[in-house]
Amino acid sequence: MSLTANPEQAFTDKVRAFFRDLKIPGNSRIIIAYSGGPDSTALLYSLHSIKHEFLFDLCCAYLNHGLRSESELDRETATLKKVTAALRVELLIGNIPPGFLEAEARKRKRSLEDVARRKRYTFLAGLLKQRKGDYIALGHNADDQAETLIMRFFQGSGPPGLRGIKAIRGTIIRPLLSCSRSEILVYLAARKAVFIHDSSNTDMRFLRNRIRHRLIPLIKEVFPGFGRALSSFRVKNDYADEFIQKQAAEYLVWKRTENGFCIPEEAFFHSPPIIRLYSLYNRIDEIGKKNSDHDKARIPFRFLQPLLKTAGPGTQKTKLCGFGLIVYIKDQMLFLERDVVVPVKKDYVIEVKPDNEYIIETKEEYYRFVVTTDAKKERDFSLTAEKINQPLILRTRRPGDCIDFGWGHKKLKKLFNERKIPPADRDFIPLLVDEMGVVVIIGTPFGVNNFFRIGVAMKDNLDKNVLHCLIQRVER
Repeated sequence: MSLTANPEQAFTDKVRAFFRDLKIPGNSRIIIAYSGGPDSTALLYSLHSIKHEFLFDLCCAYLNHGLRSESELDRETATLKKVTAALRVELLIGNIPPGFLEAEARKRKRSLEDVARRKRYTFLAGLLKQRKGDYIALGHNADDQAETLIMRFFQGSGPPGLRGIKAIRGTIIRPLLSCSRSEILVYLAARKAVFIHDSSNTDMRFLRNRIRHRLIPLIKEVFPGFGRALSSFRVKNDYADEFIQKQAAEYLVWKRTENGFCIPEEAFFHSPPIIRLYSLYNRIDEIGKKNSDHDKARIPFRFLQPLLKTAGPGTQKTKLCGFGLIVYIKDQMLFLERDVVVPVKKDYVIEVKPDNEYIIETKEEYYRFVVTTDAKKERDFSLTAEKINQPLILRTRRPGDCIDFGWGHKKLKKLFNERKIPPADRDFIPLLVDEMGVVVIIGTPFGVNNFFRIGVAMKDNLDKNVLHCLIQRVER
């Protein structure tokens, strides 16, 4: 921004250029994510100042995450209502009960920041659909872009993540992405705009705040011009990602299967590892779109890494199971599929559906496993359905597995040692697990008790919301 320019006009020109450069049509209905902080306040004022030029229909949306004190929220809401009323812009408010996000983070085993972000986007997407809007406008700025790149770099992202925040992605637009935080404050001062200092912006529970307040000051001290360097870094990754995506689409052509995709084994392993990785993630994304309960964003690199080794076709027989996916080779084809049964010795992952029958192999014997909601059917044990975070998975033991007995978590290895279960038997003992971990250790096939996570065992079969489980030895 020129020092001689009118700061208010210069800032508005940047926002105006955003809509012209990206050819976002006039007459658009835009929902502004408005928190009352400096970024969203600058977004509101700047869009309001050009609304007649572009014929925008604007409204604001605010979500109370239930993370701060009631008095602070009351003051914040009053300010938001006052500002939007003065600008004659509608304000839509959503509320999350106090403590809900913390409980959700523990339940999902995710960061509070991640859970809050997901709820916020869900809230905004719901309003967009309800109001038949075209875009959701967010107040991310150039400083946020830098923080995101630093965060993703240290989290091990590849070129897709290191492209940074996109100015437009589907219905999400970010008109302030070329504006620095200092430019935003200068603009607000020129407008004499009222904004709020959100106490959560200094809450060190959030990773972004730790990066902003602790890491970036150190980086500035060592690399004063890091902002320009990061911008160049982002553009280079943009080019790299675009090229690799194109090559991955040309090199590897997958065929659809009932549960996912398959490709000739030879073609897959003859392609460069980076092409394989991109192609795998693209197919996983498609599986995730088809199956809404599949969390495509959480497939770590280490899970797919065995498929990137240089072993040639015919030698790479690694079967990967986890994260709702399975990768295996059959008849010279590599399969990437979701939640399929692969009945192999000592290793299986099965998504359990009510009233379906599953055959599993434990040591030299076969067992039939059935889950039903019919209380009249035979069963070995019953589970409280509401205590289970679906999907329910039947699988074998993995390193680090533990079970919550209420007074604490106990590793299965230690439990098996205490019960004197022979090491040769331990990998065959079936487990029922959900997103929170082990639900039941099914010990009856090996002459030991079943072990239940606290709160899941159901003794009163009069309750209708119950899963009844049966495991029987069968001849095969």
